[in-house]
Amino acid sequence: MARNAKFARFAAKEGKNYISKAEFKERKAIFEATDKEIARLNKKAGKNAFGHNKFSDLTDAEKKALIPEFPESDLKGSKFDEYLENAKGRHLQTVQDVDWSTPVRD
Repeated sequence: MARNAKFARFAAKEGKNYISKAEFKERKAIFEATDKEIARLNKKAGKNAFGHNKFSDLTDAEKKALIPEFPESDLKGSKFDEYLENAKGRHLQTVQDVDWSTPVRD
């Protein structure tokens, strides 16, 4: 799927309006980085457990301002990988253990 089309659908679905071309480019770049992280996490989970939401074009600082308990990228990169490694063989729930087929609401 073309990245421009995917971002355009996201922006339309979430009612996003950008005030300048510069902001549009910035938000698109953030969205694309989020999209890559979602793909990486879904590959690691072995199924589509992660997806986009209304926060997909926001910086971590913006998310933190909206959600004070936002984990500041705790699920990105090595921290998520470390969590999965620590959960193996224990009674911790991993993304592989959860039925993610049920729609989630904001």
